Amino acid sequence: MSSTVVATPVSVITPQALMAVGGGLAATGLAAFLAVSVSKALEECARAAKAEAEKRKRDVEAWNRLREKVMASRTDEANAEAMVVSMERQLAAVTLGSASAVLDFRDTEKSRGDRPAWLDLSVNGPPPGWGAKEALAEIMSFLNHLKTETSSVPEAVVQTLLDQAETMKKRAEQQVPPDYDEIRSFSLAVDESIREARKETTRRREAFEIFAANVEQVLDELLYLEALAEQLSALEDRHRTEIRSLKTSLTTLLEAGEAKPGSLELVQERIKALRLAVETATVMEHQYAGLAESMQRNLREMGYACETPLPHLPSAGATQHVAVFSIPGGEQLRVGIDRHLRLNFEVEHVRGPGESPDTPLSASEQALFMRQETRWCADVHELLRRMAAEGFPFEISLEKNAVVDRIRVAVVETAQELLDANEEVKDKTETHRHLRMNTDRE
Repeated sequence: MSSTVVATPVSVITPQALMAVGGGLAATGLAAFLAVSVSKALEECARAAKAEAEKRKRDVEAWNRLREKVMASRTDEANAEAMVVSMERQLAAVTLGSASAVLDFRDTEKSRGDRPAWLDLSVNGPPPGWGAKEALAEIMSFLNHLKTETSSVPEAVVQTLLDQAETMKKRAEQQVPPDYDEIRSFSLAVDESIREARKETTRRREAFEIFAANVEQVLDELLYLEALAEQLSALEDRHRTEIRSLKTSLTTLLEAGEAKPGSLELVQERIKALRLAVETATVMEHQYAGLAESMQRNLREMGYACETPLPHLPSAGATQHVAVFSIPGGEQLRVGIDRHLRLNFEVEHVRGPGESPDTPLSASEQALFMRQETRWCADVHELLRRMAAEGFPFEISLEKNAVVDRIRVAVVETAQELLDANEEVKDKTETHRHLRMNTDRE
């Protein structure tokens, strides 16, 4: 016979187990640890958190501004690419004249290697009717257009080329025009300068887009965890504080549009640890709720009357939550679920209102207790069998027989005693408030 029984879950989700299955609350392997009802509740919880995160994301102004910058950068890149093709056409026309019509400029970067497509065709000298002034005017017209229409080529690069062209133009006006080879060399310099500038701009744009994609992933993750945490009743305050701190750090990164080396990675590592903590707490909280419902329902179906139910959800910081059931035929059962989801059962002797809990048990009281303890020893195995069938498998890890002089005695309080106790608590609260008010006045 055992009046005290401790039952330990066969499998329980720990941070290590959650990390092992991977994929968080949506992981297929997670279902192996959980009852079907708990697994479904977790899926719904995760779905609701993701929907809420998407809604909140639309209201993050810093993210909206960053996204607009990404779209503008892509548009400017497309415009710049079109201008590079236009540049090839104009430079080819300047040096080749009508012969440039035979060139295909649709994929100039792949076809040219280190040399523009028109360069090799210009070795035969200027085309008929070629003039240095007209050639320079064409080049300068293109550079001015490039300067005003896109930021994809740094203005300083374009201005340097324009200054060189202006110098050559002044020479031409002073009757010392540049010859064909000089214009041809300058055209090549324009081509190479703009392409090199474009490569650097493209590199920066790609780095910016990688940053934007990474920071968006971090933002999605953080908003999801924030929405998930708001559904929890027992999450530790330090994790809620970490969420607020990470939101501040992430907003700073979004507004800056860039990250110092290692700063985004640091935020990612903090979120990884936070996700593990929040999702583990989510699983444990839903497991507790499912476990409490299953155990209390099965006890009621076995004839046990619930005097004090378990809370539907665990409380923050609580080491154990307790319920009290009347055993059919007398005495009562004290049931606890601790923070590790272990079940703690203890049979208690019950005395009526006004009786002392300290008086030693009489022979008849001892006989009643032993009889009900024997009943509970049989019932606990039936209870655990029923719970296991519903997806909550437990194994008994401790059984302890009652010692007569250490049997827990519970005294039933009358309704009036409960009212009196409430009034006493209320009076103490009012007195404390009155004393605080007087102290404040002083």
